[in-house]
Amino acid sequence: MNQTVATDLVIGVSYTLRDRDGQVLDEADESDPLYYLHGHDNLLPRVEEQMAGLTIGDSKSFEIPAADGYGEHDANAFQQIDRSHLPPDPEPEEGMALMADFGMGPQPYRITRVTSDNVTIDLNHPLAGVDLHFTMKVLAIRAATDEEIEHGHAHGPDGSHGHHH
Repeated sequence: MNQTVATDLVIGVSYTLRDRDGQVLDEADESDPLYYLHGHDNLLPRVEEQMAGLTIGDSKSFEIPAADGYGEHDANAFQQIDRSHLPPDPEPEEGMALMADFGMGPQPYRITRVTSDNVTIDLNHPLAGVDLHFTMKVLAIRAATDEEIEHGHAHGPDGSHGHHH
């Protein structure tokens, strides 16, 4: 019996993510697939919805509108920060992408302006406002280990890639 993609299973996929113009934004090929724990918010909810019920060897192409992906671009999601609140290295530069915890877990942000006293950061996700075009193929399905379910994410192809929290 061929297992289908469902909650609490580890799924191995290859995928290509493109924007509206066909530019590749991210990908994982069959030689180095992405493994995720289905039903545990490891992927965008709409991606998991699209993958549910597929079996090994199934491919699927689908689009997720920006609003259902990383959200629309928010023109008000900019913040000025005093440079003294940033670490000294690396020197902040316009366009630099960084991660920070603003109280909601680690989030990406981008520096959009640097002055002698302040930096302006864009708190929008880098893919905010982008319609996402996925092509995905299911390469593997296996039961998750108890540890993976407890941690809420896959530990690799066979579940043995332990790590420390």
